[in-house]
Amino acid sequence: MSDPSSDVTKGIVGSANYLTAAICLMTNQQPASACSAAPIPQIEKALGKTAYNTGSPPMSVLAVREAVLRQQE
Repeated sequence: MSDPSSDVTKGIVGSANYLTAAICLMTNQQPASACSAAPIPQIEKALGKTAYNTGSPPMSVLAVREAVLRQQE
């Protein structure tokens, strides 16, 4: 993680951002300091309204897992 341009670092940071966005969706944007920081709001939009509107944390987690897997391809 010492090299921010490496593919490994980008993958780790990208995955962490998707997980953070899913947590923000599930916790009604708490903590606000993390949920409002870039790029979290944009990722939440990418996850789509379906992940949020179901009210089911497992669906949100599945959406993040799928997005992370797609990002790694």
